[in-house]
Amino acid sequence: MMPKKTIRSRYQRRILDWLLDGGGTVSQVSSALGIAMPHASLAMRQLREMGEVQRDENASIRGAMHRLTALGSEHLLHDLVERVRQNTNTIPLGMDAVVLSNDRTSIVLGVLSAPESRLVCLPRRAKLLDPEREGTSSGNTGGLWAIQRGPDIHWISLTTFSPTTAPAEAVEGTLSAYANQTETIGILRLRLLDQSNSWGVANGTWIRLVPENIHGPSQLNIGEHTIGEVVGTTFPVRPEHGLYAHLPSAVDRTLLVSSLGNHAQIMTESLSFSNHRSLPIDILDPWMRKRHPRLSSTKRKARLRTLTRWLLSGRGKQPSLNLRRSLLADFGERKWKEHTTAIDVVLLDGISQHGATCIVEWMLESTTFDMVVEWLWSEIDDPDLMERLLASGRCRALITSRGEAKHFSSKTATVQPTEQLAVISYRPQESCDFRVQLRRATSRAEPEATRDGIPANALELLEWFQSGGMDEHVLTGQGIENMQVRQQIRRAMRMFPKGDSDFANRVERDAPLAAWIASPESERLTRWKRIGDVLPQGWVDLIPIQDMDAISLVKAMVRTETDWRQQAAREVVNAFDSNTALLVDLIPLLDDEVYKSMASYVVLLSSRRHHNELKSILPKAATVWLDAPYDEERTLNALFGPNSKTHAEDSSLLQRFLNGASVHPRGSILRTWSSAIALFKDKAPIPLDFMRTCINVLPEQWWSAWALDWLDSQLSTAGGREWLAHHPKNWPALLFRPKGERLGLPGHERQHGGYSQRTNLRLNLLMVPDGEASAALLDVHDMIQQLEQNGAVHQGRLHPLVGWLACDDETWPDFTMKELLDGDQDIAKLLIGRAMLRRMHGTSMN
Repeated sequence: MMPKKTIRSRYQRRILDWLLDGGGTVSQVSSALGIAMPHASLAMRQLREMGEVQRDENASIRGAMHRLTALGSEHLLHDLVERVRQNTNTIPLGMDAVVLSNDRTSIVLGVLSAPESRLVCLPRRAKLLDPEREGTSSGNTGGLWAIQRGPDIHWISLTTFSPTTAPAEAVEGTLSAYANQTETIGILRLRLLDQSNSWGVANGTWIRLVPENIHGPSQLNIGEHTIGEVVGTTFPVRPEHGLYAHLPSAVDRTLLVSSLGNHAQIMTESLSFSNHRSLPIDILDPWMRKRHPRLSSTKRKARLRTLTRWLLSGRGKQPSLNLRRSLLADFGERKWKEHTTAIDVVLLDGISQHGATCIVEWMLESTTFDMVVEWLWSEIDDPDLMERLLASGRCRALITSRGEAKHFSSKTATVQPTEQLAVISYRPQESCDFRVQLRRATSRAEPEATRDGIPANALELLEWFQSGGMDEHVLTGQGIENMQVRQQIRRAMRMFPKGDSDFANRVERDAPLAAWIASPESERLTRWKRIGDVLPQGWVDLIPIQDMDAISLVKAMVRTETDWRQQAAREVVNAFDSNTALLVDLIPLLDDEVYKSMASYVVLLSSRRHHNELKSILPKAATVWLDAPYDEERTLNALFGPNSKTHAEDSSLLQRFLNGASVHPRGSILRTWSSAIALFKDKAPIPLDFMRTCINVLPEQWWSAWALDWLDSQLSTAGGREWLAHHPKNWPALLFRPKGERLGLPGHERQHGGYSQRTNLRLNLLMVPDGEASAALLDVHDMIQQLEQNGAVHQGRLHPLVGWLACDDETWPDFTMKELLDGDQDIAKLLIGRAMLRRMHGTSMN
């Protein structure tokens, strides 16, 4: 039995635990553990005196390395065994682990069975306090992630509290499985992946380790390319660019290059990727610079031109024997190509380290593509170049295989071999070690441009996502030059739409757009309240409209110019219909410089149903809206359209709008509307040019009551016919509407007269030149001919049933919905409307 020997000093126990992962100085201990320097120094001296820590005597006392001795390691284990003794008298039903030590990010559990993976999900404290509590819907739900420290679990007998073997695997739910589970306990050392977090669960607490999270920790999903899965899980590992791997095994290297090599330039010794031995001729530029560093630029370029010409065509002066030998020594037998902006695969067979250095320099300076680089040489002649490569943002991985692993300050993560084939040790940070089963890619495409595009707004993000994250051409975001922020945004894009709450919270301050994109939908509203003001225009569209209250929607409408704004306006109007008291909160926004334009728009839309409540502020809302008009068609229809209610104050309000509209630019919808009403009121003739302006600018329903007159007038002149040919309008749907339909300009209603025959109209239609509008005009001609000659129903160009619009509804057969919808949408709507009126009329007659 092991002796009872606990460690009384908390500082000593924390230092011993920290030294388990390797040596360190007193100052490093102080910094890592947050222990004041005097306390750390005293505790370290005491541990040295007890023989549990030893100091490197070959170095000076200040800054000397300290390492754990066998005695210190044994003492630490005895302390944990004593904690097992104290906390295993009773094992709660359904629990499988007990907290032995919890020191910020360093945690030790006693486990009744070995976890399936070195990656462990710890239940959050809130979940333990309330077992019925649901996990947060963050896209990264469940508990806190921790990784196993050290290679083994120390198994202890619960009978003798001495070392024992791991329990044999038994069938779950059997009596033997339960008996084995309660006879032994394993000491499992863990470290939290998120070093900024802590696990607020007390020592001695029994828990159940249930794999709640199916997505894995966000630290595994930083890049775009999957290299494999964490052993014992289905969690994919996608490292960030700048990975450094040291893999002596050719199998491991081939698998890693395969998984990272899609759409990238590859430099490798493996023939499994290609057997081509061609290189871009431009690589000789850095090669010549290195060969002749003191030669003037003019002379060097002249030599390069001579060499290039001879290599590509065999013409010109033959290079010297010495130059040809140097070229062969550095690049081997190669076929040289010109006008190449990228390399697909560079086979390193026959290439020297000097030649490989020139290739890497060329890829960094002259291409814009991602790279995967194998480095065959045990020593690196130009370590600064390797640092540049890793820091470039375009190197997916630098892989060495000979000699010892190298240290690069620019690496983002490290890969090292394990004793198992195709299983590697992946370290995104020094304190975290994941065992990853490598996965070979099933296919590979040639290099593509580095993916660093970012969306300018929510619509671009959605379009990019719907393309499977492949269509980079839709991303037009500009103005973010900070490379780290751009990388955070790209990472967030890969989390969309599920999101990752932990990642979003971490980057919210420094990269708010990345935090916004990575927000789970359930958290968008609260995050918008925090960072909405600093986000660029056009990102509020990611919030479901139904999640926001009416006043918040009005304020959010100023942050976008898409259809989301109109949908939000409809939601606000409906909210006011349900609760008119909300109008009280809307009115003050008319005085807010930021929100007054959208507030006035909503007030005007709501005035149709809430005229009495809003009539006193309508003049003010009109003035604000006229200064910055939005959605003119819908707004004017709501106020003065044929279906709007009339009130005594409407005439003065209409005059206010007409006066305000008259100062807007020529050709605008407001100016055209105001000018048209003025002409109609004065009963003045409508000039041909102004007719064309109205046809071009105003909504068709506003002028369709005059469509027949205006078409007849345009057809009577050569200039009008030429204009009609190149300005397509749905003339059949404009002319053959039900007689008596209430239409007209807002504020100037007129009933549609239906179609009435006009002299020479059909003849003039045949004189219209060919153009984009020919189909609609020829349909009108055939429909008129059908009426005049009482002929067969015309089979239309725009819609197969368009000819029936020229017939009396009573003569219509019953059409199927498929037949009605088979063609131009506007004609289909008119056909359906008239068919429904016919049926309603027939029903009332019966």
